[in-house]
Amino acid sequence: MGFDLIGRSPRGNTGTYFRRSVWGWRPIWEYIEDIASDLLSEDDLEAGAWNEGRVIPEHKAIALAARLYEELTNGHADRYILDRDLRLKALLDEPCELCQGTGARPQDEWWDPTSQWAKVCGGCNGCKGTGTRRPAETYYSLERADLEEFAAFCEASGGFEIW
Repeated sequence: MGFDLIGRSPRGNTGTYFRRSVWGWRPIWEYIEDIASDLLSEDDLEAGAWNEGRVIPEHKAIALAARLYEELTNGHADRYILDRDLRLKALLDEPCELCQGTGARPQDEWWDPTSQWAKVCGGCNGCKGTGTRRPAETYYSLERADLEEFAAFCEASGGFEIW
């Protein structure tokens, strides 16, 4: 699943289209929720986490771009990303839900523990036989470049729709 943002009245290519997978969009939008609750309505903030066609009008998109540029310039965005990365790194591994922490996934309609794939995976394709996995939250990434690109898109989009 991905998130496609379509500029409503774009000025140039930068404002035409912005796309991220769910793994890339959710951290961007979490950051927006953190820094822009005074710029976007509660409905905007909630709907931004879903790809159901929410419209962010031009005046809000421009204000959002300005806020992002401010955060990128004053170092707050970098600090947020660093703190987020450190918090995620400190999370403890969790028991694998596919094998219930045993390292060997039981037979079911989707999995044959005697298959070649099971051998390659060490018995479980979720944890490679270790019995633990990183928490799902750690699969979502956020980089400064993501915020820079999103700020430029917001500024040039003429407002946007989130699909």
